[in-house]
Amino acid sequence: MLFTDSADVTIDGEHDMRFDIQGNRFIVSLTHKDKQTSIVSTIASTAQECLTHAITNISNFYFSVTDDSHSTKQFPFTIEIGIVCGTDLCFVDHKLSSNGEWKCPKHKRNHKTDIVSRWFADKLPVRERDTCNPTCPGIDNAWLDRQPDDKRLGRLANDLTKAETEKMYMHLKKRKPNQSWSEINSNKTKEFDINVNALHDWKKCTRHATFKMLQESMEKENIDIHKLCLVRLI
Repeated sequence: MLFTDSADVTIDGEHDMRFDIQGNRFIVSLTHKDKQTSIVSTIASTAQECLTHAITNISNFYFSVTDDSHSTKQFPFTIEIGIVCGTDLCFVDHKLSSNGEWKCPKHKRNHKTDIVSRWFADKLPVRERDTCNPTCPGIDNAWLDRQPDDKRLGRLANDLTKAETEKMYMHLKKRKPNQSWSEINSNKTKEFDINVNALHDWKKCTRHATFKMLQESMEKENIDIHKLCLVRLI
């Protein structure tokens, strides 16, 4: 639904997103049909990254065709996280969201920031989260239905052994997997090159390649599915 200064968008069956323009502030809100804590962090962080990238490019294009072209060297806007404070919406620097708690200087109230920090869930370097929590169930449904991009396939190829990749490839490739694997092996010698070419070949030959297909092939061969959790974080 589009309005003069706002818009409502359905993300999926459970998530909705709203955009509001108030003065020089562009406010983005993400809601879940059941409860706030059920919001999928990857949906929030992906939306934030896409919007940040788009607005940066739009702003830099504007600066490039005006007398303010020198402004392209600077971040054209600031990012703040809004926290519901009574009937108001108070804003805090997004870098403070990782502190766990924030005290609103206007109303002198303490607020938890663990929920709103989901806007930046994927911003943590992989090295800081190189292992999953023991209770981690694997990547969520929002990611399982996505098509893996080349960057993430490259990261996965780097984390797999050649033997693991071959086992997965036999499940993933629908037509003549043995012949295709032999051809890839004959053209490449390095383990990473073989792995990444096999994964790219599967993606190219599959009408709708998804993370779910990768996970299912890993489960069938008893390969650690949490390798996909680390791939998601890059």
